[in-house]
Amino acid sequence: MPRTLPGPVAPVALTLLLGLWGITREGSMWRDEAATWQVAHRTVPEIWQLLHQVDVVHGLYYLFMHGVFTVFGDSLAALRLPSVLAMACAAALVASLGTRLAGRCAGQAAGLAFALLPAVQRYAQEGRSYALVTVCVAAACWLLVAAVDRPGTGRWAAYGAAVLVAALLNWFSLLALCAHAVTIALARPPRETVLRWAGAASAAVTGALPLILVSGQQSQQVAWIPPISRSTLIGLSLTLLVGALCAWAARRGLHPPTSTRLPVTALALPLLALPPLLLLAASLARPIYLDRYVLFAHLGLALLIGAACQTLALCLRTHLPPYRTTAVLVTLAFLGLLPSQLSLRGATGRIDDVVSTAENVAAVRRAGDAVLFIPAARRDTALVSPAAFTGTKDVALRHRPVESGTLNGQEGTPEQITHALLTAGRVVVISDAGAASAATSRDRAKRRALDAHFVRCDQTSERGRTVTVYERRDNNLPMRTHEDEGEHHFTGRSFGPRAAFPIRVISAHPDASPLEFPLVAVVLVSGRTKPSWPTSAGHKSVHHRAWQAVTPDSIRAADYAVPTHPRNSPMERKPPTQGLSEVGLTALWVLHHRSVYLHDPVAERVLRSIEGRQKTLGPAMGRRTATMTHYFAQRAALFDAEIRRFASRHSDPQVVALGEGLETQFWRVDDERLRWISVDLPDVIRLRQTVMPPSERVTHVACSVLDTRWMDQARCDRPLLITAQGLFMYLRSREVTELLRACAHRYPGSTFLFDTSPWWFLALSRVGGVRCGQFRIPPMRSSLSPAGLARLRSRLPAGTSVTHVPAQKSRGPFRVFHRYGHRIPLVSGCVPATVRIRFPG
Repeated sequence: MPRTLPGPVAPVALTLLLGLWGITREGSMWRDEAATWQVAHRTVPEIWQLLHQVDVVHGLYYLFMHGVFTVFGDSLAALRLPSVLAMACAAALVASLGTRLAGRCAGQAAGLAFALLPAVQRYAQEGRSYALVTVCVAAACWLLVAAVDRPGTGRWAAYGAAVLVAALLNWFSLLALCAHAVTIALARPPRETVLRWAGAASAAVTGALPLILVSGQQSQQVAWIPPISRSTLIGLSLTLLVGALCAWAARRGLHPPTSTRLPVTALALPLLALPPLLLLAASLARPIYLDRYVLFAHLGLALLIGAACQTLALCLRTHLPPYRTTAVLVTLAFLGLLPSQLSLRGATGRIDDVVSTAENVAAVRRAGDAVLFIPAARRDTALVSPAAFTGTKDVALRHRPVESGTLNGQEGTPEQITHALLTAGRVVVISDAGAASAATSRDRAKRRALDAHFVRCDQTSERGRTVTVYERRDNNLPMRTHEDEGEHHFTGRSFGPRAAFPIRVISAHPDASPLEFPLVAVVLVSGRTKPSWPTSAGHKSVHHRAWQAVTPDSIRAADYAVPTHPRNSPMERKPPTQGLSEVGLTALWVLHHRSVYLHDPVAERVLRSIEGRQKTLGPAMGRRTATMTHYFAQRAALFDAEIRRFASRHSDPQVVALGEGLETQFWRVDDERLRWISVDLPDVIRLRQTVMPPSERVTHVACSVLDTRWMDQARCDRPLLITAQGLFMYLRSREVTELLRACAHRYPGSTFLFDTSPWWFLALSRVGGVRCGQFRIPPMRSSLSPAGLARLRSRLPAGTSVTHVPAQKSRGPFRVFHRYGHRIPLVSGCVPATVRIRFPG
């Protein structure tokens, strides 16, 4: 007797387990879910009023979620649990279909494969209708097979009802009828069966026709969909190719029971291919293609994978029983997809997060502030978390969403918005991160008023959205300051983590013409006086906003940098390590492990200086292991060799070290000609200035690497090498691309050198699996595989060279893989890599 779980129990259990795992996604909610959240909180008449103007295509789902919130209350779990249950039911139907069409082993494998598909896992944890559409289409497929095998009025009526419900949830699901038509043709049933199918399908289309006609009048809702991209075509082509290969591989194992007329390929292949291809063809006239609109096509892919697994199990049955083969394949698939699963369940797994944006607003808003949303659709932040906007005024809003029967409310005219802005002294702006120029006249009016009458004084960009604080240029506005032991404290959040540091106002030239300019642009992190640094997590600096009348021309470029002036016995001062952020502690950890095998007297002195005054630092950083120490030393040596090679080819070289941490590379490669610019967060720069030897050719810039102020320090007319050692894995892929594009534009002809971590190390860091002593490295955000490097090259200017830098000398237990792994196709994405980019120019 086969030792397997009966029927679809295993697929359902796996789908539920994966769906409930991290269902809150660290308390995040993206924009589409925000629409569901705020509409489901309205009354039925208010929802009905909304559907007359917008989102009628989601009307049935909104009413359903309104009922869910009424009965079970509102929470992230309640928002997403219906999708989890729907996908679990779909997995059961897939397993049942596979069993009926190809055999028990194929059914089990198909259900488990469906549960593991990344697209299924994503939309199983989203508060949108796509999971419900998928289960309705799966039910329609099951009823179609049942009705073809045993025709009956009840089965055909149920089939039509399932198709109609799917269409009312999203009428793009009617594309499944085209696939079913091909299935009927391949089955060659009696004429009566064909007519009954046509009648049921026609009834479903007729029932959904009013929805289709009304939604056509709301076509502006999909006007944002971009044209078909190359990545979309590649992704769809790969999916179809996998399906075709599985169908080809399944030929030997296909022995459908005699009780059915249909082979599994007759149902699965049309369902996989036709809906996305038809939607893609329609997008040639008007862009409407999104993969989630045809999510149900993955039902066909899962059935084909299950059939292929059954064939493989039959081939290996002399070695392993079929159920064990299936278990091994599922386990391997789960491990292979683990990085994708972790990413989907993180707060950064979606395009944006309205909850974290609301938290950022709450951190900077003051009573009486004006708030502005660019575009107006970003008002969903306030609609989901109104408490974060307490005491503020939405100056552009004229009619609230509920009373206007819209999703985001109705804003005033451009003139009304401009007039309202001129009455505000401080404005908090919520916008998309990296957004393009304003697209509507209202948004353009907002931007013009902000540029003409306000100055940006604070900005936070996190999880796809940006919160920016503006203040009026009027000189007579009250100055808001905070004094702590004689020093001003400024909290800067510009494209990076929060940092508190003391400031000193730089006075303008005597003959400078008056012009308001933000203090953040003219502050100098100074070590000439003894600062009072925040040294504990309990210290909470306030946002300092003050203005100084200066001209941009009166600000020297050096004013943006931290000076490296001589100090009296820098090694005798106690390093302020207690106030370090995670980034600073990571820099200490790398220094602790690197200094063993690399001959670096400066690093040894720095480490002794820090550990001598903080006795617990060494044990906290963990025991030095051969793997870690060899890797960090080898990476540093490789960067040293590249910098020396660059410096030897140029007479006046300059190097920008992004995210340098406590690296002492300058003192290892200096040839008395090198100009060095070190860029890192203020707490790390503060520690560097305390423990590093001074040099007139080293400039420190205290800012995030994503803050373009550091670019003012490097000269465009001199050869430039930019390094990012141990940095890019802590940035998002989009941020890496934007940074590289900015460097290519600002420094044509320059060279960029960086390293990457493999996907499995990223996965370990996210689950806390990389720990040394009491230290655990922060979660990494991205990993560049060979395919990712190819995509990166396509997003950079034409003529950009992207090459792999092989390790010249490698030691340690993994030296063979580290040195030659990039040449092996199956191993290249599993080993660290160093990449050199040369920009055209």
